[in-house]
Amino acid sequence: MNIRQPMPSRTRERRPWLRPQSLRMWHTYCAALSAPTMLFFALTGMLQLFDFHKARPDVGYQPPAFLLAIGTLHKNQTIEASRDPDDAAGAKPHKHDAIADGKRGRTPKTLTSGQVLLKWYAVLASASFVITALMGLYMSVRLRGDKKAVLALFLAGIFLPLAILLVVP
Repeated sequence: MNIRQPMPSRTRERRPWLRPQSLRMWHTYCAALSAPTMLFFALTGMLQLFDFHKARPDVGYQPPAFLLAIGTLHKNQTIEASRDPDDAAGAKPHKHDAIADGKRGRTPKTLTSGQVLLKWYAVLASASFVITALMGLYMSVRLRGDKKAVLALFLAGIFLPLAILLVVP
């Protein structure tokens, strides 16, 4: 053996899946499969922060059927009518909310400035996650070698949950 040649790493010999190239490949595949679900939850979570999925009879707001369906899917993993009493049109605030708000001297619908800022921070975090996930998907398709596998896993990440939702009782 040549003295100048480095000794092969035992880790690489025994565990080739720990090589950075293998980890990057598996990260790309897992991300492509789970990206549609994570994007769905990030986007619908942004809508739920401001209750766009709930009816507000006091201001005359009735959510479109699409927002109601995706809000129910996000919270209850079903597209059937919501069984959550808080989502029902004209639902009264939960008794614990009224008690907690009463202790602070506020009506149940009033938010503090801290709560509003936290909601907007969550929107910013969700939006940055969506942008980062889309950039990652773009890079994995444009820069990686196996574009067909990435696209196939991304489509599987879309259609597999849909099939489970629509086919399995």
